[in-house]
Amino acid sequence: MENISKRLLEAGEFYASGYTEDCDRSRFYRTAKAMLRYREHCSLPKYNGELLYPNGKCIIDKMFVYPEYAFTHHFDYESYDEYDRELAECCQNNIPMWHTVREEPQNGPIYGGVYTHASVNYFRIMNEGLDSYRERILKCEDKDFREGCLLVLEGIEIYRRRCIEYLRSVSADEKLIASLEKIPFKKADTLYEALIGWNFIYYIDLCDNIGSFDRELDHWYNGEDVVDVLRNFYRNVDANDGWSLRVGPEIYPITYQILEASRGIRRPSVELCIDGDVPEDIRLLSSDLIKSGSSNPCFYNYPIYQKALHERFPKIPQCDLDKFAGGGCTETMLTGISRVGSIDGSVNTAYVFCEYMNECLAQKDTFEDFYEGLIERITKYANMLFETINDSYKYASEYMPNPVRTVLIDDCIDNGKDYNAGGARWNWSTVNFSGTVNVIESLLAIREIIYEKKEMTAKEFLERLNAEEEFFYKRLKKCLHYGVNDKCADSLATDFLKRVYSTTDGKKSYFGDGFVSSSIQFITYVRRGENVGPTPDGRKKGEPLCDSLAPIFGNDTKSVTSTLGSVSSLDLKLALGTPVVNLRLSKKYSDEMLFTLIRGFFENGGMMLQINCISREELEDAMVNPDKHRNLLVRTGGYTEYFVNLSPKEQRTIIARTEYDE
Repeated sequence: MENISKRLLEAGEFYASGYTEDCDRSRFYRTAKAMLRYREHCSLPKYNGELLYPNGKCIIDKMFVYPEYAFTHHFDYESYDEYDRELAECCQNNIPMWHTVREEPQNGPIYGGVYTHASVNYFRIMNEGLDSYRERILKCEDKDFREGCLLVLEGIEIYRRRCIEYLRSVSADEKLIASLEKIPFKKADTLYEALIGWNFIYYIDLCDNIGSFDRELDHWYNGEDVVDVLRNFYRNVDANDGWSLRVGPEIYPITYQILEASRGIRRPSVELCIDGDVPEDIRLLSSDLIKSGSSNPCFYNYPIYQKALHERFPKIPQCDLDKFAGGGCTETMLTGISRVGSIDGSVNTAYVFCEYMNECLAQKDTFEDFYEGLIERITKYANMLFETINDSYKYASEYMPNPVRTVLIDDCIDNGKDYNAGGARWNWSTVNFSGTVNVIESLLAIREIIYEKKEMTAKEFLERLNAEEEFFYKRLKKCLHYGVNDKCADSLATDFLKRVYSTTDGKKSYFGDGFVSSSIQFITYVRRGENVGPTPDGRKKGEPLCDSLAPIFGNDTKSVTSTLGSVSSLDLKLALGTPVVNLRLSKKYSDEMLFTLIRGFFENGGMMLQINCISREELEDAMVNPDKHRNLLVRTGGYTEYFVNLSPKEQRTIIARTEYDE
């Protein structure tokens, strides 16, 4: 393979060249060598006088195989014909591909990419320096593991040297160069050095999450104004479609700057954890940010997350639970010490319901029989999903190591075990249940029309539903709804959530601490509805599914407090992976009323809340005149997106959200 490795290097396939150099060594070592070769040769981002470096898009080289934080590496099959066919086939035959949850049929009952977000241990790296990591690495008994970890450090050092040489060549700011001469191998002594290092390691990890930000940066804070530096960092996160950071519940002086720096920037998603009262100036700043269209911060009920994590994983000590942060879209993880599959896979409960309803509704004499059969069907698919995720985990542990995260996340080095083989201190898998509210609403309609009021037979119900009769759909809209704080409707919703989301209870993941449930639909609720037939919640064939756990658009006809009352009536701790709730409020809401609403929701059991203050008129104008609204931000799923970046169908779902007035 030596000749092939050389040819790959000459062809600009740096990663593949490194991977094929030492075929007699372990995959961990070979992957570390691949990253080393990538660091040696990859193009460097252009410096334009920014306060931080690197800047801009992380991966800018066009290669057939290139590194990626969630899947170790990617193959560029979309441009397959542009590459040397022999070398591309060599890569295919010698470099393993990520093993995902298969979809049969496409957009079917279970799906997923076994996607893994993470937040590395920035604080430890900045507080100790990577030089201190060598001592721990040298204690590892396995030769390939030990030497692979050392290759990671060598690759980071090479990349840092290349950055410094480039910055000198363009006469960059001497303060920036001096900081990179020291960071991240020596510990940071100032807040500026810590932020230089945070940004640098963010790129080394290939640009995912920032982690628990204010509580860790406070270690270096000495009254400096770093809003401009933070905004530079955030723009780097945004340029790489990066994800999240956490602040609170303890408020530090730097918390204000972290929040202010997010103004008008799409990413990262700023997660404000709340525990009791929020200081007035934080309330005012948060309200101002949201009303100005920033979409940050979103809000997290910190005590409930702590309680749910403790109940789910009682072995985790409080000092580790304190590292809670939403990663990726908003999946629950522990900064610097966890490997969380997020989201590994999903059960499309609406798809399963539609399949089951058309097969079995006419055969069930009672609603109870129909309901129990549905739970059994969903449980069957959930168990299939757990099995396929574990198969993927087994495959990843054998074939897809991640040496970079092994070095940067505790306790992989001390365990002598790869990050993708269970080396992190805490490990679990997050699974998603999409279409939950569609099924709840559909069950309410079936129970009322067929079994309680006996207005028609099951056969007639299905015929009219599948024919999408307009008059029939008007009847469906008159049924009892989730989202209006009706005890009868919410009781069924509570039971359904408990029965379905508890399917993760007691299930063992291939390595680690098990599975957790979530309701996070990103913008996938549009795509996942495309293969689902008409459902009795009033949804027609192919239309989008529900947006996470928020009520069906148009069915939340009472008030915002009624809507949030229905949501908080659910045992949301069952969706520890995070139960996303998106809300659109009028800008008329006063600052005090906004936080009264959040506080009331959290006191009643709400876990997280995302708020937009954008009028329907503004959104509709953005569809017609996108150039006038390039910076218009909206909350979708568990993150923020530019409205004009969404597809027309996705945009219409945002417009369809109820706008609550005072």
